[in-house]
Amino acid sequence: MTERRVLKRIASFEVPLLPPVSQSPNARVHWAVRARERKEFMRAVGLAVLAAGIKDWKLTGVEITGELIVVERRRRDSDNLMIRFAKPILDSLVRLGVLVDDSVEHVVVRSVVAVIDPVRAPKTVVEIWQGGGMTERTAA
Repeated sequence: MTERRVLKRIASFEVPLLPPVSQSPNARVHWAVRARERKEFMRAVGLAVLAAGIKDWKLTGVEITGELIVVERRRRDSDNLMIRFAKPILDSLVRLGVLVDDSVEHVVVRSVVAVIDPVRAPKTVVEIWQGGGMTERTAA
């Protein structure tokens, strides 16, 4: 049986940076560099969220999509894009009070794509959709 859900976009914001490469689990950087870059990106997310008029929503049951606007055309692993995007964005949204929690019961990162656009780059675009999250399924 297929479950059909209707999603409604409730928020969108743009961060004028890309998530730091140092946040990837494959990155080999000093812990202090990782912490500094994480803090800088989280601050940029906070400013973008405030500019979009989002605060203290404590959302649950949402789906998040993302676009990483980049300058150059090159191969990118989809799993690395997902990790690089999801961790710093979700942590920021929880810390800012936009999301209740970043567990799968409350939020699902649906898709992350790289868009080549030298004019707009670098930028991270985030959309939040209501009506998502994990649904329980039982075996028949």
